[in-house]
Amino acid sequence: MNKSTKILAGLSTALILGGAGTATYFGVTKNNLQKDHDKYVQEATLRDEEAKKKQEELENKILIEGSKIAPIKAELERLKTENANLTAEIERLNSVNESLNAENENLKILIKDASTYTTLEFTYNEVEKTASVRGNDDSIASVEIPAKVKYNNDIYSVTEVGGFSRYMNLKSVTLPEGITTICSYAFDMTTQIESINIPASVTTIGEGAFARSTETITVDAKNETFYAYESGLYTKADNVLIWGCNTTIIKEGTTAIGAKAFYYCSSLTSITLPEGLTTIGESAFYGCSGLTSLTIPASVTEIGESGLCDLTNVIFEDPNGWKVINMVGEETNLEASALSEENISQTLEQYKFCSWAKTEA
Repeated sequence: MNKSTKILAGLSTALILGGAGTATYFGVTKNNLQKDHDKYVQEATLRDEEAKKKQEELENKILIEGSKIAPIKAELERLKTENANLTAEIERLNSVNESLNAENENLKILIKDASTYTTLEFTYNEVEKTASVRGNDDSIASVEIPAKVKYNNDIYSVTEVGGFSRYMNLKSVTLPEGITTICSYAFDMTTQIESINIPASVTTIGEGAFARSTETITVDAKNETFYAYESGLYTKADNVLIWGCNTTIIKEGTTAIGAKAFYYCSSLTSITLPEGLTTIGESAFYGCSGLTSLTIPASVTEIGESGLCDLTNVIFEDPNGWKVINMVGEETNLEASALSEENISQTLEQYKFCSWAKTEA
């Protein structure tokens, strides 16, 4: 029995025992107690509703915060995975770096001081740490150009080679990967060379670099500037033949014969120039005294200075509209008859040091 029930029971007993006066007293008391009871119940109900409301708000807040926490947890897991991957990559790179450092130390041991190459002479670029090399002893029979040399405790990459012209005893040449430039006349008249391989790194070959030297040039397949074809050396960009020998077969699609391409190739006896060729470079056939006849395709419009020097018989498929320009720039228009079979030898001799061009007409 709760407190309110006990009070009411007591009041009932008092009323029975106390008569009318007592009944009035206890009646008032009962009313007051009833009000207190109702107030208590009302307050309890309000507190209960507030508690339920707070509980509902808390549950909603938990749901909202939970929806925020989920992606945060997912992002945290992603970052943990990414961090693990980065840590692994850092460890891998550190390992690679250690290997490279060890390799570099080994290379420093293997790279010789420039002074040990007594048959070679080096010129240094202090800023770029590169070096050019040339011959220093024309009696040598073979030469292997180093890729790197040590000079004053610094390492220099050898990028340019030249200065072996007229090395009459030189038979073997090895060019390293890393060489970018073969200078003009680098191996001119080095007649005993059996073959030369052009590394992939070479991007520049000067005119006459291999004139009167080898009869075999090969090119690394990875070279993006040059290629070899049928004893000829060509540029990839525009199909210009820059070097040839007595066994060269000029390929279809060749646009030009480069300067000094057959320079002093006295053993050359015949060569066919393809239709579509437009230019014969300066001194291209200079000194080719064994070439008995050369036919100039109608597509050719320009012949460089001394391009036909030392030739005695040239056939022009189109003999019309040619002019010659001498070394001081004076021009002479040629009649077609000057290029006829009867007059061609005399014309070639008269204008052998001139350049030739088609007139605009």
